Amino acid sequence: MPVTPQICPVVLRNAATELTEALGESNSLFRGLGLSPDTIHTAPNFLVSYRQASAVLRRALQLSAASDLALRVGRRRSAVTSGIAGLGFLASCNLREACDLVARHAWAYGCPLHVTTRAGHDGSLLVEVTPMFTDTALEAFWVEEFFCSMTMLARNLLGPAFRAARMEFQSTVPPHELGLKHFVGCHIAHDQSSNRMVVDALTADAISPSADSVVRRSVVEMLDQLKEHPRRSDTCETVEQQLREHLHAPPTLAQLAATLNISERTLRRRLVVEGTSYHQLLDDVRKERALDLLRDHTSAISEVTAALGFTDIRNFRRAVKRWTGQAPSSLRKAP
Repeated sequence: MPVTPQICPVVLRNAATELTEALGESNSLFRGLGLSPDTIHTAPNFLVSYRQASAVLRRALQLSAASDLALRVGRRRSAVTSGIAGLGFLASCNLREACDLVARHAWAYGCPLHVTTRAGHDGSLLVEVTPMFTDTALEAFWVEEFFCSMTMLARNLLGPAFRAARMEFQSTVPPHELGLKHFVGCHIAHDQSSNRMVVDALTADAISPSADSVVRRSVVEMLDQLKEHPRRSDTCETVEQQLREHLHAPPTLAQLAATLNISERTLRRRLVVEGTSYHQLLDDVRKERALDLLRDHTSAISEVTAALGFTDIRNFRRAVKRWTGQAPSSLRKAP
C-alpha cells in the first residue's frame, strides 16, 4: 500500500478552533477518520494524510457556510502554532531565506502545495504555489490559506507593518475579496495564470531581528531528517495514536475499525499489507511508553503497569524483559 503524502495538521487545528468558536464544537469534522481535536493537538510530530486533511476541510467548509473560511483560518497562523517549522522561519535572516525554507518543507507548514521561490527581474521575491492534487473543491482554500498564513508569518518575522507588493490567484473573485484585500493590505488579482505572492526586494532582504543562523541550521537538519524518514500509512499512524491516547485501556481492533469507519476485517488486512498487526503496534507503543515512564523514576512499578494497560504486573515484567533483556527494577536504577 503506497504511503500518501503527510502534512503537519496546523491548518486543521486552526480550522477546528475556528469552527468551535463559531458553532460550539468541532468533533464532527473528524468522525470516521481516526482523528479528534485532542489527537491533532497531542503529539508535536503527529502528521495527517492528505486524505484526512481534505475530508476535514470539506466538512469545515460545509459547516461554516462562509466564503472566507480560508482567510479566517490563515490569519490564525503564527510562528508558535507552526511548531519547529515556525522557529525555523523566525530564525531565518530575512523573508527570502524564510520562504526558501517553506518551499523546501511545505509539509511541515501544513501545506499540500508545491512551493517555489525565485527572484524577479527587479530583485523582488516571487513565491508561487500549485496544488499537489487536483481537487477543485479545495484548491482555492489551500492557496488562499497559504498566502494568508505567509502574511502572518512574515509579520511575525518583520513586524505588523509587513505587506506584500501584490498577490495573484488562479481562482475567480470570491465574495469576500474586500475582506481579503483589507487583511493582506496589497493589490489582489484573480483569474490569473498562476498563484503568486510578490514582495519587493527591499522588504524581502530586510534583516530580521530574530535571525539566528545556528538555530536555523538545527531546524533545517531536523526537518531534513523527518522528511527523509520513511513514514507509515495514515492507517498505521492513526492506530498508533489512538493506542497512545488510550493505553491504560487499549481499544480493541474492532473499536479501532469503528473509529476509522471501516470493518475489522478491512483494518486487519490493511495492517497486514503494511507488514504489521494490531498486536505489534500495541507492543511498540507499550514499549515506547514503558521506557519513558521507567526512566522517569517518579512512578511506582504498579502505576507504570496500569498506565500501559497490563492487568498483571508479572506480564508487564515479562514484556520489559523481552523488550530490553532487563528487569524493570534494573532499568530504574540505570543512570
